[in-house]
Amino acid sequence: MPIRRDAATQRQRIVSSALAVLARAGVDGLSMRTVARESGCTIGLINHWFTSKDDLITAAWQEAALRNNRMSEQVAARGISLTELQRFLATTPGQRRDQAVWLAFNAITIGNRGLHARQARYYAEGREYLIGLLNRAGYPTARAKRVAPAIMAAMDGVLYSAGIEPNFWSADRQRRALAMLISHLLPRKRRKRSRRRT
Repeated sequence: MPIRRDAATQRQRIVSSALAVLARAGVDGLSMRTVARESGCTIGLINHWFTSKDDLITAAWQEAALRNNRMSEQVAARGISLTELQRFLATTPGQRRDQAVWLAFNAITIGNRGLHARQARYYAEGREYLIGLLNRAGYPTARAKRVAPAIMAAMDGVLYSAGIEPNFWSADRQRRALAMLISHLLPRKRRKRSRRRT
């Protein structure tokens, strides 16, 4: 068992290093050599796990997607709201790093049918998940199917803007922009009526 654990740890260290390089230097700055330097391992070890730069970027994207999925589970537990959706924005150093990875992955999906299909599946699953959350909040399915893509498009717009202009898109600016774009689409909390005693 220790050998498998060590192998998994090695692979994870390489993926984490790829995330760091992508966030700092972008797609052009990522190479097997820069990731080897970042992770403190050999290029041969990286080639053992990853066959190409695209393969490495895909692994980094999967890691970022996994974190995104964990946050989605938390939203499901608490219920959909503007505050919950704002948690997905690139407001922390880790989230900004993950957003850089999403941008890099999207760039390589343009010319790669397999990766493009994988990304499209991920979006379709996310849309269905969001429809389910809206259903639980009381939206009829037909309305949830209209609202979910609009919410996702608004979130993508804010996230991509923040990825391209991180200095302009502060955490507060991202939150305000998302509120302007989607507040009217989200379930309103019902106020409890107080009964007057006569």
